[in-house]
Amino acid sequence: MNIAVVGGGIIGLSLAYELLKKGEQVTLIEKNNIGGLLEPVKIGNTELEKYYHHFFLSDKEVFEYIKELNLKDKLIKKNTPMGFYVDNKLYNFSSPLSLLQFSPLSFIDRIKLGLSIVYFQKCSSKGLDKLTVGQWMKKHNLMQPYNVVWKPLLIAKFGKEHYNNIPCSWLWGRINQRSKSREFLKEKLCYLKGSYMTLIHSLEKSCKDKGLTIIKEEVTSLKENKDQISVKTKTQHTFDKVILTIPAPIIENIVPKNKQKEFSSNIEYKGVVCAIAVLKKSLSPYYWINVSDKRVKTSGIIEHTNFIEKEQYGKHLAYLFNYEDQSSTFLNSSDEKIRKQYKNDIKTVFPTYDQKNIEKIIVSKAKFATPLFDMDYQHKIPPTKTSIPNLFICNMTQIYPEDRNVAHSIRVAKKALPIILN
Repeated sequence: MNIAVVGGGIIGLSLAYELLKKGEQVTLIEKNNIGGLLEPVKIGNTELEKYYHHFFLSDKEVFEYIKELNLKDKLIKKNTPMGFYVDNKLYNFSSPLSLLQFSPLSFIDRIKLGLSIVYFQKCSSKGLDKLTVGQWMKKHNLMQPYNVVWKPLLIAKFGKEHYNNIPCSWLWGRINQRSKSREFLKEKLCYLKGSYMTLIHSLEKSCKDKGLTIIKEEVTSLKENKDQISVKTKTQHTFDKVILTIPAPIIENIVPKNKQKEFSSNIEYKGVVCAIAVLKKSLSPYYWINVSDKRVKTSGIIEHTNFIEKEQYGKHLAYLFNYEDQSSTFLNSSDEKIRKQYKNDIKTVFPTYDQKNIEKIIVSKAKFATPLFDMDYQHKIPPTKTSIPNLFICNMTQIYPEDRNVAHSIRVAKKALPIILN
């Protein structure tokens, strides 16, 4: 069959790769560079993702691709210390022992927090979508750990308008996955030398070797054409099947007008503002710092070179990020205003750090970074098969309740294959 995949992120590229392995003829249509949210910037002579990424020991789909594409020599596995900034102080938050020493909570509440984390590590997600995170915490007498730890993280991810309407299944998806990436009680994360683009470049090359056609144009409309689908870019193309891996609001705009109401999605998306601070000196010994402070805009500080040696880049590198509503002033601010804000955030969290060590801050924005997983979300997830014959949807909205990452994106692509090829 002659199949088109619209969208060149990891889901679209994985679908193209899997379809080509099955002998199908595939065209990938992407208006920007292949890679989606894995798109890099150059730091020295090395590529680095604009938006922070790593993967877990439990991300079997990534490891399968690493094996298939002979990338084992590029694999990096390391312990990654974690911090938590609250009440004007930075705490170690890396291990069960550090959790027991987390003084913003009473000793009893530290034990309760630890036990709740163990529960999420062991349980399934069944039934957890019936309660919000806050309701579940209240039911189990965990309001103090919720107020100190989980509530600030929910606000950072989803905003003050939405944090109290997030299903507990979402929190399960975060904790359950991370718990499987531990060795000897310490979290171990993984990365590829040269960034995730090492995987993207290899996938793209393998696809091209198998006959992939790439059209670097924007899809402006779709229409049914007998037993096929017509796709309009700068020119008209016809395919036996078309798979849309792009965000739901864009899908609504390109389907036939008489179908737009049917394809109208109630799924809201959060945008992301993410900056890379290029530094002469390290900020802290931690890889990931969750920030809970009303004076600070950034939701977290991820010092990439506390994970991957700075020698690969020539400088210390730290990400600062915020998830924002589409209408957010910050999301739509100038890069210079964002740089100024994040410099102030670094000064607040690290008051003794010399600002002269900040060489530059590289700002990136993505409008469709993650769906907003509210209490009605499970009823909004679009099915793979649509009402238009031979038109399919396979995108990040279908990953829930697992966390949105590369491995689960590949899994969603593989799960859709039998439906598409039936």
